[in-house]
Amino acid sequence: MEQQAANEIFLKAFSARNSSAILDLKADHGIGGYGVYFQLLEELAANGGKAGYNAHGLAYKFHTEEWLVCTIIEDYGIFDYTSEEFKLKDEIK
Repeated sequence: MEQQAANEIFLKAFSARNSSAILDLKADHGIGGYGVYFQLLEELAANGGKAGYNAHGLAYKFHTEEWLVCTIIEDYGIFDYTSEEFKLKDEIK
């Protein structure tokens, strides 16, 4: 199941690579922000499609700032999230 979830996540991400959300993320945060986005995808793939939303822990793991993890998860319409977990949206616009 984990491999299937990983395939689905990366296929969605590939399909969304030229979406306005991803282009806005790159414009606002450069390749570093895109790298954090990709690390979030890897985190989801490793956890069956959902991962715990602990911005401090994710920032530490990714060697980045907590605010950047939060803004990528919350502000671009890429992820569905609660205070406890996040996952990739079914459709990224």
